[in-house]
Amino acid sequence: MADLNSILIAVIVISIYSIIVFILWKYKWLEKHNFTPWAGPILMWKTTRGREFLDKLAKQRRFWKWYANICIVISLVSMVFITALLVWSVSKVTLIPKDKAPTPEMLLGIPGINPFIPVFYGIIALVIAIVFHELSHGVLSRVANLHVKSMGLLLFIFPIGAFVEPDEEQLLKTTRIKRARVVAAGPGTNIIIAFIALAVFSLLLAPAIEPNAEGVGILGVDEKTPASRTTLQPYDILITLNHTPVRNYEEFKSALNNTKPGQTVEISFYSKNRNTVVHENITLEDRYNYTHLEEDRNKAYMGIVPFNHRGFRDLLVNPFSNGISGFLSFLSLPFLGLSPMDENFGSFYTINSPLPAPAFYIMLNIFYWIFWINLMVGLTNTLPTLPLDAGYMTRDGIEIVLQHTKMKKERREKVVKALMLLIGLLILFMILFQIIGPRIFGA
Repeated sequence: MADLNSILIAVIVISIYSIIVFILWKYKWLEKHNFTPWAGPILMWKTTRGREFLDKLAKQRRFWKWYANICIVISLVSMVFITALLVWSVSKVTLIPKDKAPTPEMLLGIPGINPFIPVFYGIIALVIAIVFHELSHGVLSRVANLHVKSMGLLLFIFPIGAFVEPDEEQLLKTTRIKRARVVAAGPGTNIIIAFIALAVFSLLLAPAIEPNAEGVGILGVDEKTPASRTTLQPYDILITLNHTPVRNYEEFKSALNNTKPGQTVEISFYSKNRNTVVHENITLEDRYNYTHLEEDRNKAYMGIVPFNHRGFRDLLVNPFSNGISGFLSFLSLPFLGLSPMDENFGSFYTINSPLPAPAFYIMLNIFYWIFWINLMVGLTNTLPTLPLDAGYMTRDGIEIVLQHTKMKKERREKVVKALMLLIGLLILFMILFQIIGPRIFGA
């Protein structure tokens, strides 16, 4: 019912907005104020006023050239990473259950459409990502002495995009290094912003989170199970089981395996409601009675959903603690329901910060999503296909390689176009295959 109400509210808001846009268009208010319908109710607002601002920023040409060279390196490394990640994702498609197959909206990084991106944090992060992305293109265009026709915003109830419109003909005719600097500045800036936000998140904010107790967090207590007949509640922390410390999931599993169905054991746990450690007895049952799996017969069962709250906190503080797998786990938090964090989830922790808990979690989530959205925007734009930014770099790279052959210019241009078309089709196939593949070949 909650989902239905949310959809109904969204339909009403979009309908009212669309009606207002239609009325303003009919009475030429939009045209008078430089608004142009771009795609239905999505509006494009163009202005030339920002060009002077770009010229002022572009005066530090030596700095911007140095900065853009770094962005080129970042973009090339990111191109290799995102392409390899895309290939790896395709290779794992057959392992995805058919009922867990991604939906098209899950591949769109738009708040309110992608179910994993929260609207509030997503809008803030997306506006930052797009504005700085386009601003970087604009500044480097002026550094390269390329004409900028206009700047502007895309609006759909709220700003959903920004753009800088360089002279496309000049961009294609300029030198390769200037073109590379212009196109690499956008994704490079997004990735730099992402890691600045990550540094604030992991070095300044996350260390203020301290577990209320060492043990195993409890995300849920299943109904009509042994745990439900105790005072255990979600977000309590299990400390000992049968007098054995359980500081992580492995220790919890080991302690539970050392018991048997029908045995009454003592548990101690930190109660979030009582803010103290509680000791109670619990009579364990046979796991087989709940799962009906033969391998679970004669195994003790409590009925809790365990969570490694200490490991989760450590991941927030150091996303690279387990190398690339740890970083990918950090990126996956939204898909695991672990971001955005709220005070309820934060019941596992005490916040050692001058900020009150509600404000702290708002800041924590804002910086996480600035990191996440900027990284996704940056990486997406480094896919080696047109019209994405890295597509221009890829095309120039292919031309450089072919120039060392005896191929004539006309033939070379045809080969470049054919290869770019092939690369584009391959990338499109790999993206779409992640949606279609599991439904055909999934587990």
